[in-house]
Amino acid sequence: MDWQSKLFIDTYIQPRGARKKLEASEAIRQPVYIYGSCGFGKTELLKQYFKGREDYEMFSARAVKPRELMDKLFPAGEDKPENGKAAAGRILVIDDLYGIFGNLLRREWRELFERCRAEENLWLIVCSRSSKVPYYQKVYGRSGLTIISEDDLSLSYAQIEKLFRKNGVELPPEAMEEAYKRGSGNPLWTFLQLNNFKAEPDVKKAFRKSRLDGWRLLTENVYNTWPKDMLEPIIKLSILNEFDLAAAEEITGLPHIKRLLDKAEELGNFLIREGEAYHIREIMRQAMVAQQYRKRKRVKQIWQTDHTRRTTQEIRVETAMKESGINDKELEIIKLMALGKTNMEIGDGLGVREVTIKYHNMKIFKKLGVKSRIQVIREAQRRGLI
Repeated sequence: MDWQSKLFIDTYIQPRGARKKLEASEAIRQPVYIYGSCGFGKTELLKQYFKGREDYEMFSARAVKPRELMDKLFPAGEDKPENGKAAAGRILVIDDLYGIFGNLLRREWRELFERCRAEENLWLIVCSRSSKVPYYQKVYGRSGLTIISEDDLSLSYAQIEKLFRKNGVELPPEAMEEAYKRGSGNPLWTFLQLNNFKAEPDVKKAFRKSRLDGWRLLTENVYNTWPKDMLEPIIKLSILNEFDLAAAEEITGLPHIKRLLDKAEELGNFLIREGEAYHIREIMRQAMVAQQYRKRKRVKQIWQTDHTRRTTQEIRVETAMKESGINDKELEIIKLMALGKTNMEIGDGLGVREVTIKYHNMKIFKKLGVKSRIQVIREAQRRGLI
């Protein structure tokens, strides 16, 4: 069954704070910038806000070129309309403004925004996945913008709990906390969880199904929109909970990785930078790790024609293990480290005590010549162990 068929029609709760911001901005015709990751309901917010109205035009930046839009909105001969007649009462919404790269295309969008700014009676609303769209923000500046952020679009713990109860789903406090943590306040993720909880009484199975549904959603709406030269390096980096530029260069082998990371920040609100450190949103990181696993599994299925034939990946790992002196148990621990598991979680998974895992870690550090878990992951990646 397709994940979309699991959703009922009303899968969006309109945040009051976001609506109030729109109302206040419309009163003074102040431009609006709305941003949030996939599933936070940016487009749905506007559809509900403008429901029943005919005084607005909405365009997707993924489907229209800025030059075409300029000609449509401001025909030749109306460059300086008297008293702003051409733009009187006009509301313009530009959706999906993300992943716009190339100096020429950016310059064309900036020219369009500058033209819109010249029209005093035009109310401009722009939606994107990222908090950063410099060629738009440079025209208006944050002081001249109403920002509706992902936080404004998020559901609170109380809202989610109320939604679940209204739909007949009563969860223990621990499970409710876990649902809120996994959903991150995302309305679409929350509804995916709700439908799975309604269909599956086993909480663990419902969480597992929700995770799989979420991964499919990300594949269809995020991965498929990324350029390949960006997708593959970012997926490689997903083995780390957090990384800096030095780690990113070492793992990807790309000296220009900063340029790709800068592009990734604009492409969607999934890569977060705090000072010198980067981290990928946990739900996205887990989906990337799963995608790597599925890719390796497919390769193995394609090349392995009988029980004795080994894949090139298996041969590479086996060779790396011999050269590094790493045994099967230690390799398993390294893989679990790369998934962000703590020593206690690794011990629980392997059925041994935490102190035993610490002993194995000490041996792994010595064999790889490192002093920390993150260095283990980097070195294991470099040597071809993972």
